[in-house]
Amino acid sequence: NKKNKNKSHNHNHNNNKEAIIEQNDDLPKPHELDLVKTLLKLLARDWSIEGELERQQSHNPILETLNHIFPKSTSGEQNNRSNIRVLVPGMGAGRLLYEIASMGFEAQGNDNCMYFLLASNFILNKQSNSPPVTIFPFIHETTNIVSRTSQLRGVSIPDITLQQNLKYSVAAGDFLDVYDSSQDKKWDVIVTCFFIDCAHNVIAFLRRISSLLKSGGYWINIGPLLYHFAGVPGEQSIELTYEEIKQILPKLGLNLINEKNIVTDYCSDSKSLMVTQYKSIFFVCQ
Repeated sequence: NKKNKNKSHNHNHNNNKEAIIEQNDDLPKPHELDLVKTLLKLLARDWSIEGELERQQSHNPILETLNHIFPKSTSGEQNNRSNIRVLVPGMGAGRLLYEIASMGFEAQGNDNCMYFLLASNFILNKQSNSPPVTIFPFIHETTNIVSRTSQLRGVSIPDITLQQNLKYSVAAGDFLDVYDSSQDKKWDVIVTCFFIDCAHNVIAFLRRISSLLKSGGYWINIGPLLYHFAGVPGEQSIELTYEEIKQILPKLGLNLINEKNIVTDYCSDSKSLMVTQYKSIFFVCQ
């Protein structure tokens, strides 16, 4: 119908414009646009005042656990935390990685999404000496809107002045590919935040995490079991229950030493009529 409508127009420049659009293979695909929308919300979650509550819910239990396992000395020094290697796969926009490094640990983040990698690089490496920038993470939302003012409001990022000379790095690529057997027993702590359900096969993630940890190392996890590839045509997806995961852990040498449920919002608009919320699983293994 659209093609026939264009043919009925007498203006040649409209027909030419349509032809150019049809021939342009560089236009963003729908899934790419969705990634940009997700990224804007993730930047707000990680690096703005708007995301402070969500970070308290998801990041603070991890940071508090690290403080408990590796306490600061009474003299105020950080107990040589710089020798403790912490891996953060699925780092997203990088705030958790930064917070762990700011505690004195040697931290490495990992992600396989180029959009997230570009954004985290912009914040961590380009914005340290620059004024904050304003993004509009909710502008594309059209439902559950209270007012246009809330929909169109800007969010300033980052919300802090970043420290310099911290020990952190980023490795780009698929978790299972980047952290192969050459990385076995190289990590003191692995931190996963809303990550393990990103796997096609969660058992492969569990095995790899177990192999990467040094003897006596810790795995700290928080998040739901959404299983991103569940029901996606052509994609493998193994969807275990939490009870099934707990049965596998000791067989991989991972002993559960702490677990609880924590209610966590995720990339939500605090002024919206709808909030995405999970009863996330928080646990620590050694």
